[in-house]
Amino acid sequence: MLLPQNVKDQIDRPVVLSEQVTNILQKAIFDGSIKEGEQLVEAELQLSLSVSRSPLREAFRELERRGFVEIKPRRGTFVKGISKKDMTDNTEVRLNLEILAAKSAYLRARDTVFEKMSKIFIQMEKAVKTQDIETLTAVHMDFHNTYIHESENEVLKKFLGILYFRTSWYHSYFYNCRSNYFEGYLLDHETIMKTFGEPDIRSKDLEWVIREHINNGFKEYLSAFKINTKNGYARSKK
Repeated sequence: MLLPQNVKDQIDRPVVLSEQVTNILQKAIFDGSIKEGEQLVEAELQLSLSVSRSPLREAFRELERRGFVEIKPRRGTFVKGISKKDMTDNTEVRLNLEILAAKSAYLRARDTVFEKMSKIFIQMEKAVKTQDIETLTAVHMDFHNTYIHESENEVLKKFLGILYFRTSWYHSYFYNCRSNYFEGYLLDHETIMKTFGEPDIRSKDLEWVIREHINNGFKEYLSAFKINTKNGYARSKK
């Protein structure tokens, strides 16, 4: 497997090792350094990262929880791919939970959400302008987390947190091949932000805005997925 030669320099010993290893491997999966179907070989990664077996195995388990790898008994740990069904299932659940979170956050902390969104939106604009995919993926999650967090529903936050690991993967995959859609995606988020800025928006109107955004994103993910699959950049079961 291919990891940057300086990857061990990214390890910050005072921070939990397994968490750092998890993030490094997740980033490598996102940017394609580690590809679908590839095995994560413990011995190779121990040398590459200068870590022991224990934090590495903890990282494997966390990556499996996030949906990025599959641990096969007596065979090893393998990177999972993105499939149409995977995206469909994720989007269906995310859609309903996120609408619930947005409605709750609007009623509880509309002003706070709008203020945070406004600041994050500026970061999104900069990332789009510079085509900074890594930053755009991160601030996109921050944007949605404003109302997910302010919903103050711990169950919602937990499940949406898990779903968003996969969603971020779709975003990264999408951004890498559909940069021409960045501006349209920015407009979607601006609409959400402005909706939270309205003091008397109806519940059904807020639901429509969130639903439209997620469904539009889903259509774009599928389009990017089909293009890459056709060109041989992705391999997946339909």
